[in-house]
Amino acid sequence: GHEGKVDRRSVLLLEDDAANAILGGNWRMPTSNNWWELINNCTWTLTTRNGVAGRLITGPNGNSSFLPVALTSEGGPDYDGTAGYYWSSSLYIDYSYAQNAYRLDFITTASPYVAYDMRSVGMCIRPVITE
Repeated sequence: GHEGKVDRRSVLLLEDDAANAILGGNWRMPTSNNWWELINNCTWTLTTRNGVAGRLITGPNGNSSFLPVALTSEGGPDYDGTAGYYWSSSLYIDYSYAQNAYRLDFITTASPYVAYDMRSVGMCIRPVITE
């Protein structure tokens, strides 16, 4: 943690959530469990929408959402516009070094998965709303 201080949180406070800071109200970033739920319960289809490559995620109820490919701020030409990285609000808990958070990764040639990275790496967010 910062200066050796660890607060033992596993999810960002709403005031630290980028989606809530931008949109306010009940908007937030998904948790890592939200990403896992989509991975395990939905169909992920490679597609292009309005000339943008990405994944169409279709749930059991037929509703869908589109995630465009999006590199990290440290992304390189090795993925050449075929990968997507989206933050979650879930923190990776390694108390010796608490600067990581979970993210959704998808590379168009592989199944989506959840990994973690340094919170200082720029990645996309996909806001969700809580009721």
